[in-house]
Amino acid sequence: MRSRPCLRKPRSRIPSPKQGICKTLAKYFYGALTQRILENSTGQGTERISLQDVFWLINVFEADMNWHLSYDDAARWEENQTFVTGYTDIQDAFFRMLEESGCLTRQELTERFSRYALVIQEADGSYRRNCGLAFMSGEDRNFLSELMLTNRIAYLTRNVRSYAQEGAF
Repeated sequence: MRSRPCLRKPRSRIPSPKQGICKTLAKYFYGALTQRILENSTGQGTERISLQDVFWLINVFEADMNWHLSYDDAARWEENQTFVTGYTDIQDAFFRMLEESGCLTRQELTERFSRYALVIQEADGSYRRNCGLAFMSGEDRNFLSELMLTNRIAYLTRNVRSYAQEGAF
């Protein structure tokens, strides 16, 4: 008895929910960061959060997002393009808020952020974080320092905005 060939429709690729989840996480992250900055401006925060601290936290967050999405992988650019566009829209709204607070213009903020270095290499070859994080407890600062003081600097300092500006690599 001859078997009939299986005539199935080719499966289309099911989109991953990761991009939507990461975009939602980004909204919460920037919302919490905005709240912290507003607490500073009203005197509710114990220590002030600096622009260097803000940039550092954004870079740490983006490194984590890249761990989940690999948005820096040219082969995945098409599937991550929507996330990158949505993410930079969220970040632009955050930068507009900073601009309206009289910090810097949005162009100055995005330029400084694009040039920001997460860590700085000292003359002896050791690394230090490029921020004070005085608003955090000592325990939290130590945890994040251990997490981010690494020699994988190039990987950690490329931010989402730099990929969005380059387009599809």
